[in-house]
Parts: sequence; C-alpha cells; structure tokens
Amino acid sequence: ERLPWSERLKRQVQQACVLESLSLAATSHLCSGTMQEVSVTVRSRLRNVLYYLHENCLVLLDLVCQRWLYEHQNTWAADTEKSLHCPDNLNIDFLIRVKRYRQLRKGEHVMALRQQNEMIANVVRQLCRGSASRVPKARTATVGLSGHRSPGSRSGA
Repeated sequence: ERLPWSERLKRQVQQACVLESLSLAATSHLCSGTMQEVSVTVRSRLRNVLYYLHENCLVLLDLVCQRWLYEHQNTWAADTEKSLHCPDNLNIDFLIRVKRYRQLRKGEHVMALRQQNEMIANVVRQLCRGSASRVPKARTATVGLSGHRSPGSRSGA
C-alpha cells in the first residue's frame, strides 16, 4: 500500500500472488493420489508452472531486498534506533553461490514478473483444460443436498 512502486509493478506483484495461489491449487489437485494416471504432458506442464513460480519468487525476493536496502540506508542515516527490516539479517549467499540470484535493475522487475505471469497463466490454463477433459463422468456430475443431480446435468430420463 505505502510502497512507492509504479502502478504497473503493483499490478504485476498482485497478479503474481493470485497466480501463485491458483497454480498451487491446480498443482495440488492434479498431484493428489499416486499420479499414475497423470500423463507425461501434464507432468511436464506441472514442472513448468513450478519453475515459473520459483522464478517469480526470486524476482519478488530481489524486489523486497532492494526495498529493504533502500529503507535501511535512508533511515540509518536519519535515525539509527528506528527498527525496520534489516537486509543484513537475510542471507542469500547460497542463492548467489548457485547462480540463482540476480539483482535486477529498476524497471526489470515489472518485465520479469509480466513475462513469468503470462507463462504461468498459460500453463495453468492448459492444465485446467487438459484435466477437465479427463475427469471421469462420476466426478463431473454434481449432486445436491437432496441427492438429485444439478439442473445442468441430465440423467437421461
């Protein structure tokens, strides 16, 4: 709310959060059970969506680290006793060592999030379309509290 980010960046961050929840829900649904019936194509898409989520997390981590460094530098000079998030307590050495962390410049966060968000949305769309066509008939027919099928599904009578 109070972050001095552009509206485009705020929108991409919000979209990344929503897509993360949606992706994890779809992944959880498709991965429940033994996964013996899950095709190679769906497994590949699941792997892709988790990769893009991971990439979004790295971009958001860099965004937060830069924000904390900016706040820390500005408030440390003004008031050393004021306690904010301290970037010194965040150890990202491991990510740097395995070359998984890269510091983005101003404006690159929006582009990276936008690209990853597009990819996540496309893969989730494919996963949902693919799994909807494979759902057994017994699972697709919704049964209400009275035991009757919903009006949209006719029993053939």
